[in-house]
Amino acid sequence: MQNVPGCPVSDWKIYFTTATDINIHGEVVGRYLQASPTELPNCTRLRGFIRSRSGTFTTFGGEWWPDGLSQESADQTGLATGNVAVNAHGQITGWYGTDNGGLPVVGFLRKPNGKVSTFMLPDVLSTVPTSSNAFGVITGSYGQGITQHGFMRIPNGQIVTFDVPSSTRTNPTGIDLLCNITGYYLDTSSHVRGFLRKCNGTFLTFDTGSSGQTMPLAINAAGQITGTYLDSVFQYHGFLRDPDGTISLFDVPGAIYTSPTGINLFGDVVGWYTDARGQAHGFIRQH
Repeated sequence: MQNVPGCPVSDWKIYFTTATDINIHGEVVGRYLQASPTELPNCTRLRGFIRSRSGTFTTFGGEWWPDGLSQESADQTGLATGNVAVNAHGQITGWYGTDNGGLPVVGFLRKPNGKVSTFMLPDVLSTVPTSSNAFGVITGSYGQGITQHGFMRIPNGQIVTFDVPSSTRTNPTGIDLLCNITGYYLDTSSHVRGFLRKCNGTFLTFDTGSSGQTMPLAINAAGQITGTYLDSVFQYHGFLRDPDGTISLFDVPGAIYTSPTGINLFGDVVGWYTDARGQAHGFIRQH
């Protein structure tokens, strides 16, 4: 663990690990919470990781801090790394923020060599990338507070913004090679539903039957979409939607909460679940 001013050097514990994406090479990315049990809530770090197919971990987070904020001040404030995604070339995108809600949330792109660049849309408080395809096209949401819209950023930095028609909030979560984008939105009746924005800009919306919320979180090159849904007794489960619209439902055995977050070309799904003791763990569901 990095040396954090005002915090113990060795008294750190990992409280949870959350897998959020997997690429065609079997590289898994996610984030984990590390904290000093004797200095809560001050000494905490929410950091990102990438796990190679062989099981080797590389961690990251804290490479960015707001202009005018020194590294020492950033350490003391507490940097957070948001949900991260990885593409076929090992490029990782996600967001950085701090424990201070008055500071902006910015997007980042981390290359395989560890170099990090950041970006944000103008005149907004939050820019939240959620997915990147093999060509480096990134999708995500941006906005102020609860007002959120979708964006697509191409590698030269050009950004296209969009909203699902008749929506009050749009949250893109996944993008495939052809720039088809999936995600979820809030309709005018305050229902959370899934959407697919095709590369030509047209929209298809869907849900998982009678569920109160349907939240797609990833799409692969074959057009399969995975995510989570809320059932009639307010429990969350996983789903897989095939390109023909067929939806299958699943849970991690023994889980009380199942949240798929990524899917690769072969249909392998990665995500996290909560066990009967309320502890969170990562999972991989092979095709």
